[in-house]
Amino acid sequence: MRILFILLAAVSINASAADAAPSTSQDQATPGPQCYNGDDTKFYKVGEKATISGVHLVCEATADKKNAQWMSDKHVK
Repeated sequence: MRILFILLAAVSINASAADAAPSTSQDQATPGPQCYNGDDTKFYKVGEKATISGVHLVCEATADKKNAQWMSDKHVK
């Protein structure tokens, strides 16, 4: 009786796993370069502005466009 219950449980788990769509590398979009703000403990996309330790900064992409870094915000209002 236990074996029957275990087999039924295994078949139901296997069936529900087969229904799930397999994820491919194309489904998972890689995020662009981001800058980390330790004061807010979150990431910012390129072009977003933030104030870190009282300094106004903007997240800008590096020359190779693979990374991003905080640069001084020249247009602070």
